[in-house]
Amino acid sequence: MMNSIYCSELLILQNGIVKRIKDLSLDELIEIKESLKDLQWHDKLGSKPSFFDNLCDMNIMGFRDVLSKFDFLKPITLKIIEVIKEGTDIEK
Repeated sequence: MMNSIYCSELLILQNGIVKRIKDLSLDELIEIKESLKDLQWHDKLGSKPSFFDNLCDMNIMGFRDVLSKFDFLKPITLKIIEVIKEGTDIEK
């Protein structure tokens, strides 16, 4: 099971990345979203976390306490989708 210190460090890292997203162009966000969909890190998000390549792609049933790339990238991807939607709404 992940301990609370590890979880809070991950949240801080994810929140920092989410803040950077707002400074990127719509084209950059779309490019990044495509990388994340394939569970690949994109350099425009900043330096890849040292643990990222060691994560499994997705959780296997029964191992919900194991962090996966999907779990780590999901909040980032959702924020990118939100910012893309806001950007396209503003352009209309």
